Amino acid sequence: MNIKENLSNRIKRVKPSVTNDSNRQAKELIKNGIHVFNLSNGDISLPTPEIAKNAAIEAIENDDTKYTLASGKEELRKAIADQYNRKYDLDYKYQNVLVGSGTKNVLFTLMGVLCNHDDEIIVPTPCWPSYFEQIKLFGATPKIIECGIENNFKLTAKLLSKNITTRTKAVILNSPNNPSGSIYSKEELAELAKVLEKHDDIFIIFDDVYSEIASPRSSFYNIVCLSKNIQNRTIIAGGISKNYGMTGWRIGWLIGPEEIISASSSFQSHSLGSAVTISQDAAISLLNHVDESPFNEIFSERRKTMVEELRKIKELTFIEPQGACYIFPSIKKLVGKKYDGVILKNSKQFCELALKYGHISVIPGEACGLEGYLRLSFGSLTSAQIKENMFQLKQFVENFR
Repeated sequence: MNIKENLSNRIKRVKPSVTNDSNRQAKELIKNGIHVFNLSNGDISLPTPEIAKNAAIEAIENDDTKYTLASGKEELRKAIADQYNRKYDLDYKYQNVLVGSGTKNVLFTLMGVLCNHDDEIIVPTPCWPSYFEQIKLFGATPKIIECGIENNFKLTAKLLSKNITTRTKAVILNSPNNPSGSIYSKEELAELAKVLEKHDDIFIIFDDVYSEIASPRSSFYNIVCLSKNIQNRTIIAGGISKNYGMTGWRIGWLIGPEEIISASSSFQSHSLGSAVTISQDAAISLLNHVDESPFNEIFSERRKTMVEELRKIKELTFIEPQGACYIFPSIKKLVGKKYDGVILKNSKQFCELALKYGHISVIPGEACGLEGYLRLSFGSLTSAQIKENMFQLKQFVENFR
């Protein structure tokens, strides 16, 4: 039997995760004793808050380690709803919340609930690469709208209006954005909402997993605050991974209309089952006591260092990120130049050359739906490490001729 040929057509449509592959290649080099300058890792190198650790320890000692409902513990769903209500003056109930194993997991669940084979999901790029593949796994089509540096990497009302069709099921908005760090202002979201209010059959998927990592924090605005009409059509995807440095605890959530949450719970009951009980207990304690990320100032300092170091690399152009833990510079000045006799053609090739010759791991813009750029991550780096890694990148770039 040719096993590869007998795999499903569904999985054949899906590309492997570029970020996972980059980390795998970097770890292979490290295993062989080679120091890697890792600017691709989207993890957060900050400690889990003590209040969450203590709650998890208590849960283990109390043997609170059994199954929960597929939708998550009611106490956690209520804690999530209450936090959003406090922060944004909303009126969510626990029935509006689904808990899953990380934001990636709940977005996968949501795509399974929303997507039919004839549907299009509007995806402004640059974006998190997994949006494309999750949509394709459920037979729908990602409708890519390129939002370049001239638009600050953000979707405009004009672009949105131009790309809506009779097949449009939903539009994804991610703010602060991975990979650009851009944040939609209240005014920009209001302009998008005006377009969407003319199409009352289109859902809004609002990914706010980096909501607390913003500079200043007040620059973040949640689209559900615009109106009840918009709130009733929006599904928020969030989690504790990025804001609280708890990437391995795997707790994410959806917040939205009860009908969506109920359907998502049914889906999840046949896939995930439920999120890890110990992690749920940690999140309950955390969210009941901590509304703001304890790490925002640290990220602001790292972001400032990243910008300062990137300015020293004249061949790369960029706009300053407002949030998240990424920056998205253009390599278009380098395209057509040579490195060790090789003519640079695209971002994927740049990343291959950087890893081979500079031992630098970066993510190509192509993976994020926008060619000609790089995603550089500083989430797992101290300011000193950022300087070291960016100096190595500068030396590598200066060898293009």
